[in-house]
Amino acid sequence: MRTPMSAIVVIAVTATLALLLMPLGYLSGAAVALVNLHQGWRRTLPVVAGATLAVSLLTLLLFSTPWSGAAFLLTLWLPVWGLAELLRRRAALGWPLLFAALQGALVVVAIHLLLTDPVAWWQQLLLEMGEAVTASSSDLPLSELAAELAQVMTALVGASFALTQVFCLLIGRWWQAMLYNPGGFRDEFHALQIGQLPTVVAALLFLVVTVSEGMAAQLAGELLLVVLMIYLFQGLAVAHALVASRSGNRLWLLLLYLLLLLALPQMAALLAVVGVADNWVRFRRQLTGQGR
Repeated sequence: MRTPMSAIVVIAVTATLALLLMPLGYLSGAAVALVNLHQGWRRTLPVVAGATLAVSLLTLLLFSTPWSGAAFLLTLWLPVWGLAELLRRRAALGWPLLFAALQGALVVVAIHLLLTDPVAWWQQLLLEMGEAVTASSSDLPLSELAAELAQVMTALVGASFALTQVFCLLIGRWWQAMLYNPGGFRDEFHALQIGQLPTVVAALLFLVVTVSEGMAAQLAGELLLVVLMIYLFQGLAVAHALVASRSGNRLWLLLLYLLLLLALPQMAALLAVVGVADNWVRFRRQLTGQGR
């Protein structure tokens, strides 16, 4: 936050290192979010442009790939920049999370527009990457494992795209609170409310999945997963608010995240359902007096 060059160095170095250690990409996106949240979009764009040029030069020298800067710009920095600007203007986490879900949904739709049969395309790609897809931990042959994964790959790509932007935004917001508003992020996250309208959209998508078949059911199911993944964060906000108001013992949260790691699909689905239900039941208001 000292100078634009300081921000460019942090964003560019963490992005370049992310090519070797992927989680560092979150720090790169979070730095973009922090600069935009505190200084606004006009001062952030030159920083992002400088980081794009720096990453392009660094990866050209190190890996002979000059397009990495453009890839980070289009798939991470610009989407996170948009979320951060929306949060700066609206001052509520629910809006940028909805926008992230929209981004993920657009990725899903784009894949369907670009590929005649996304499932077949993913299956062929996974088979060609057979050395990377290890079947030793599964009773299924590689071809059957690829067929199973291909069914959900489009949804996972869309959801992952949205979740990446949200993670970067939340880290950037946390950093901003640590620097300029200690405790502010905690209160803001505990009050996270996405709203009732998206739950209606989720219900309609579920209805389409239930009553239709073929491509319509497949597309609706993929979009439903993207929407539900955003509600995962509201479920986590409910859990954090309840623990803080009842006991304050963070071991409960540690247990929650441990279960989330050990049983990711089941726990993510449960938290997403809690997040959806909270928009109607208002658990935090009923039990803790928090939330709207």
